[in-house]
Amino acid sequence: MLSSSSRLLLGRWRYRLLSPPSLTRPSYLCPNKLSWRAFRTSNFEQENPATSNTPKYEYIEGCERLERYCPGGYHLVKIGDQLCDGRYSMVQFLGHGGSSTVWLASDKVQQKLVAVKIKTPDSTDQEEVIMAEVRDMPSIRRLQDVFVEQGPNGTHRCLVMETGLCSLRVSKVMSAHELLYLSTARAIIADLVLIVQSLHDRRIVHGDIHGGNILLRLPEDIKRITDATTLYQRFGEPITKPVVRVDRQPLDVGVPTDVHWPIRLSVRSDKIKDSHLPSMLSDFTSSYYPSRTRQIISRTLPHIVPPEAFFIDEYNVEERLSFPSEIWTLACTVFDILGGGGLFSVMGGGILQDQASALGKFPEPWWSQWEERAEFFTEDGESIEFPNSKDSLEDRYDWFVTAARRRYKMEYPVEEEKRAFLQMIGPMLRYLPGERASIRDVVNSEWMQKWALPCLHRSS
Repeated sequence: MLSSSSRLLLGRWRYRLLSPPSLTRPSYLCPNKLSWRAFRTSNFEQENPATSNTPKYEYIEGCERLERYCPGGYHLVKIGDQLCDGRYSMVQFLGHGGSSTVWLASDKVQQKLVAVKIKTPDSTDQEEVIMAEVRDMPSIRRLQDVFVEQGPNGTHRCLVMETGLCSLRVSKVMSAHELLYLSTARAIIADLVLIVQSLHDRRIVHGDIHGGNILLRLPEDIKRITDATTLYQRFGEPITKPVVRVDRQPLDVGVPTDVHWPIRLSVRSDKIKDSHLPSMLSDFTSSYYPSRTRQIISRTLPHIVPPEAFFIDEYNVEERLSFPSEIWTLACTVFDILGGGGLFSVMGGGILQDQASALGKFPEPWWSQWEERAEFFTEDGESIEFPNSKDSLEDRYDWFVTAARRRYKMEYPVEEEKRAFLQMIGPMLRYLPGERASIRDVVNSEWMQKWALPCLHRSS
């Protein structure tokens, strides 16, 4: 029989699948019909090959989906363009989502770099409404300006925001071990928990909390580089690729002749300094007010989707995602920040199988509704493949936190801190939403008070 650590390592890499399940992907990534309706990412409709037409343009790796340059889709813009009556000059491409492109721009009024998110005409204004409400909160990517641009693909609302260095996820991937120094991890977690507390106090659910939406700060000296030539000398010239139709016909109106690869503004996780902190929570595309919206589909990454999302009865108006669902996602994200891997995986038998392996049998009626349970477990909830074996939350902590840090000779939490950390996230991961810890419980936990918050205060 494989050891616990070997089983956890086998077939597990927690962050490589960053898109929703597809009908064209192997069945083990979408193990049952519950999975298909349980979650979507914010770019599901555009990125899912099951709902897309045959590609119209030659594929360019790392760039936005070119078919989205159409009426109702992406705005036609390029480096050098000036928006908002010349105030914002586009100097680099930062990235894209299903309903927006994001550009690094020079603000002629403030004399600093900003991020301009150009939304598609078919997107909603919910993100803008929520960002306006939380703009006074610390550690939130602030909304600084809003303007409108007309283009061949429609009317586009543009959100001007503080620009960050890179996401925490990118920072971790850039290092060999994907770990943060212990004090840095504690400080980032403490800050994130306080942000979520502020959001929940305002009755807002962020809806998509993970390392990819936690941004490190761009140091002030870089933020003040508004001259494009100076910026290119430091970070490299823009890399462009020509857009070519598969049938070699001329490009449609509203389609760019070239696209840009995103600029690499980044820092390795073991090189994060106080100037990169406090981090910023970004991307409110999936945010909602539970009192106003009945949310039944989780719009976050597959491996951090809470279990109730798979079992919601869409005809029962009392069942919905809400604040407890975010507590589950927060627990998964906190675990990843502290360690070198995610808590759950969609590989192997899928996310439900992995959750049940670590936390035990689902309560009824979930257990009976999960049709594929017999492939992995007995009716008592014991693993068929690994009978009489251990695979608990503590086992995963020992492997992804303690062992990972010891392997790279990095400081790891002592037993007392480990106990307090597990006592904090254990209640955050209770199956039934009504039994889960509240954000106030998390803030008041021993681990937050004794280990995390002091590190945050020292880094401030």
